[in-house]
Amino acid sequence: MRCLYLIGLLSIAVPGTAAEIYTGRELLRACTAPQDDGERRACQGWIDWAYSSPYFCLPDGVDDATLQHTLVSWLEAHGPKLHMPGGALAHNAFYAAYPCRRTP
Repeated sequence: MRCLYLIGLLSIAVPGTAAEIYTGRELLRACTAPQDDGERRACQGWIDWAYSSPYFCLPDGVDDATLQHTLVSWLEAHGPKLHMPGGALAHNAFYAAYPCRRTP
């Protein structure tokens, strides 16, 4: 629950359309929309956010298509959570795939 609260606070830092309230279901629809669909910008906003977020450690060579696939795959695998805020789910998806490892 603490994580969802944190994501709620972080969502105000995401620019443009992605900061709007999207459920996971709406985010999944946006991420699977045709490339030239205006709704696709919401998905791209979260992908852009992943590049600059200190919460994820993206390996070299990760591109937009990889991040989109990561997000869509995670959302599809967690269908019962799609009613939750899309930003929280995007965070969970990227963190699950690209956590920062702490060295002892």
